[in-house]
Amino acid sequence: MATHHLDLGALAQALPIPASIEDRQGYVLGWNARAENLLGWPAEEILKQPAPYWGDEFMTRETLWNSNPPAQFPIRIALKTQSGVAKLVHLRAAVLSLLPQDDVLLLTFEPIPENSSLSDSLTTSQATLSTLLANLPGAAYRCRNDSQWSMEFISRGCYALTGYPPEDFIQNQKRSFADIILPEDRQQVWEQVQAAIDQHQPYQLIYRIRNADGQIRWVWEQGRGIYDPNGHLEALEGYISDITDLKQREEELEIITSLSHALRSARSQYEVYPIILARLNRLLNAEGIALTIYNSEANEIIIEKALGCFESLTGKRLSPEYGILRKVVSNGQMQFIEQVTSSIDPELALPGTVHSLLAIPLIDHEQTLGATIIARNRSFTLSEVRLVNAIADITAVTLRRVMLAEQTEKRLNQMSALRTIETAINANLDLRFTLNILLDQVIHRLNLDAADVWLYHEQSGRLSYGGGYGFRGLNIRTAPLQLEYSLPGLVAKNGSPLFIPDLRKSNISIRHTVPLEEEGFIAYYGLPLISRRRLHGVLELFHRKPLKLSNDQKEFLESLVSTTAIAIDNARLIEDLKRTNAELVQAYDETILGWSLALEMRDSSTENHTRRVTEMTVRLAQAMGITGEDLTQIRRGAILHDIGKMAIPDHILRKTGSLTEEEAAIMRLHPLFARQMLESIAFLRPALAIPTYHHERWDGTGYPFGLKGEEIPLPARIFAVVDVWDALRHDRPYRTAWPEEKVRAYLREEAGSHFDPKVVESFLQLLDNLKGEDL
Repeated sequence: MATHHLDLGALAQALPIPASIEDRQGYVLGWNARAENLLGWPAEEILKQPAPYWGDEFMTRETLWNSNPPAQFPIRIALKTQSGVAKLVHLRAAVLSLLPQDDVLLLTFEPIPENSSLSDSLTTSQATLSTLLANLPGAAYRCRNDSQWSMEFISRGCYALTGYPPEDFIQNQKRSFADIILPEDRQQVWEQVQAAIDQHQPYQLIYRIRNADGQIRWVWEQGRGIYDPNGHLEALEGYISDITDLKQREEELEIITSLSHALRSARSQYEVYPIILARLNRLLNAEGIALTIYNSEANEIIIEKALGCFESLTGKRLSPEYGILRKVVSNGQMQFIEQVTSSIDPELALPGTVHSLLAIPLIDHEQTLGATIIARNRSFTLSEVRLVNAIADITAVTLRRVMLAEQTEKRLNQMSALRTIETAINANLDLRFTLNILLDQVIHRLNLDAADVWLYHEQSGRLSYGGGYGFRGLNIRTAPLQLEYSLPGLVAKNGSPLFIPDLRKSNISIRHTVPLEEEGFIAYYGLPLISRRRLHGVLELFHRKPLKLSNDQKEFLESLVSTTAIAIDNARLIEDLKRTNAELVQAYDETILGWSLALEMRDSSTENHTRRVTEMTVRLAQAMGITGEDLTQIRRGAILHDIGKMAIPDHILRKTGSLTEEEAAIMRLHPLFARQMLESIAFLRPALAIPTYHHERWDGTGYPFGLKGEEIPLPARIFAVVDVWDALRHDRPYRTAWPEEKVRAYLREEAGSHFDPKVVESFLQLLDNLKGEDL
């Protein structure tokens, strides 16, 4: 049964006589109350069902579809009622293509009163036809085949279609129909009609007209030639309907599809902004457009990128407590101001040419990420507002994706930096070499201008210069310092961080050994290096602009400070190295577990799945004789088995129904994403087997590489069995949990095709040994 976008039920209900609408297969798509009163079938019984009212005497339905010229109407025919009684009616039929998809057959039934004459029935039918034409959407017409499309008849729907009364077009009294066709479309319309007439074929056209209000409207027309008995063309008859809304929806869909494709390759926020701004500017020709991001930590709105009258505001920070963005960010409400005044929002500094202002929130997962602001010298149409809303939704989803990717990459980079310092510690390098690694990492990871380290000596109670990076001059005092006479000494004495956002406004009188004014430093951050409650030194950070660290940067800095203190402590107390190293490894493992928990928060259907499969995978590996470092790497690999899904868009990862082929193909990329994310980290490289290969199959039909048999690493073969076992034992959105015996039977059945038979055997034996435990 065909699918129609037009509401055919509403069309049938609008007709003043009994009417039915059928598709090619004879299914009823539209049925009105008058037809129900006449023949007895209620809509809920007849719609989307084969038409039940045709009697035995009815000519084949194909006659109504294919008659050329059409059968003479009305047809006197007996139709079957719901009670089985024959009902005599006048039948009219017309093939309609109200949308350029599938044709439909419109049928009208006029009851024939008993003892009525044929002439009376025909008069009634003619009146009904007039009523039908008056109520159909669009305009029915009869015209000459000339360059002006001179109208001999056009229905009253002409006024709704064009804004002109029908009599204006009759014999071109005030204007011809050709006059309202856009000049650039006229020749094409003429050529298409003439080509159809030459072949005695009906025609279908899509073109544009300009209505009485000066608006350009898209129309769809179907028609045919009317010929005399000798085959000479007498006139053209047809039907014209407005499809402007449909064309707008198509254009909006093309715009959204194109934008989504352009954003697919974006890997950072700063790649997203210019794409969105350029597309909005091209569509709206605005006075100004700005994309803002809401920083919840600092409670401020940042104008990240802007064009036109907003361009000078790029980088500006706004308060969410005032101005037009207040409701947008705080309540997630769109703001549309039709008449803009200069006082509407002084911070935006709107020029006098701005007439309308539109601010739309960027919302994803019920969180407002920011807003899009658009200023124009004219008003916005409803279709433009609808399109901007759709683009805002796409922008929010894309920003969420790249933010998560950036955050993951940042975490990995921070972990890599910590690992670099840890490697220096474990290699027992010279202390000053280790400190140089620290300074290099803190400068480049936090984008600072300079940093130095001072070492504390308990016996003398003094600080000595341990190294510096990023200073312009050479006149930096490096002699030992008393704690009372310097900024690093103040930090060491108090044992707590000291943050001075603007040295020019500081009331601290203690001078620094670094010539702060000569170096041009504005912001200062001093952190004590403390390990095991012992002060080991001070790390100082300098910046030549105002400094505001995010929570992630502060967390990373705290880790760096901790690691640096450990490095210094290691140089002084080498015997504590093993314990300190074990604490760091534990911190890494907890970070890895944190990633997996973050992923489970995105995909609630797998809650606690990682914890369960990790524990069981380690047990199975131990049962198969794996110990030591190999067992540790299996544990880490199990925790990270689905880390690649961080790169999978939410609309795929969180989808509760079946995935499309394209979505499934994207989902199958997550092992490769995992490998790409983790292989550059030496600490995690030995754990890559499970995240990369756990979807390979024993018979070689798995992904991503199609490995077969023992080509698949043993950790991945072990994990694959446990992963499927756990998944089948728990509810998922698309199915309920399986009983234990059914799961075991499935594992035995898949041994040799999906799973390594030896691993399945070992696992089933392990389950037998664990009977009675809560698994």
